[in-house]
Amino acid sequence: SDSEVELVDPLRDQFFPGATDDVSVFVFDKTHTLTSSSMALCAVYPAGPTHFEHSLPCQHGRVQSEIAGVEIALACCHQVVNGPNGLSGNSLDLATFTASGWTLTNQDVGGAAYIVPPEESSFCQLEVLHTIAYNAHDGLSGVVVQHGEEALLFVRGSLQAMLQAISSETKFDKQAALDFESKMNLHNQGSRYGLVFAKRKLHHDSLAKLPRVPRSDLLQGLELVAFLSFT
Repeated sequence: SDSEVELVDPLRDQFFPGATDDVSVFVFDKTHTLTSSSMALCAVYPAGPTHFEHSLPCQHGRVQSEIAGVEIALACCHQVVNGPNGLSGNSLDLATFTASGWTLTNQDVGGAAYIVPPEESSFCQLEVLHTIAYNAHDGLSGVVVQHGEEALLFVRGSLQAMLQAISSETKFDKQAALDFESKMNLHNQGSRYGLVFAKRKLHHDSLAKLPRVPRSDLLQGLELVAFLSFT
């Protein structure tokens, strides 16, 4: 074609509506990132034995939680890295990690990454042992960390993806979870983005085999931790 196509980022290029005679297509991003260039964590609903509980207090992007699974999930289940120029990652990951109040050590090439709790915390630091990349087939991603004597796997994904992965023996009412999500979407008129976190303990004798463990085996026996809502 003889016509020219120019892609314009309104945030980067300071493009504003006005002289739009030559613009034929507008493409909009989701969930407020077009206008704010970031996402904010606005609610965390811990998973009880059979349903999601009421939201935990969340002030200035920091979640006030004494629930071990929730706090550790926020601290480790993301893809934020700490480099020479500080923390980097997408806005959703940064909002998740910031909400924990933990610190990510500067990772050397080939070295281990450690996640350090606040001074007043009773938790141990976390060592990142293994990461699970996002897979479009199951819609999940995750991380394996060492917390004291425990090796823990944390996984995150959409509610639908997580409900497909959690153990069939769980007492969590799947229909209640789906009903919860539909109420959330109706209440927020689709303007929020939700993620669900789950976890499981791993046997130490399996840690050396982690890179060779089939993904489907690693994601078995998950227990729901929390539902996170972003805006």
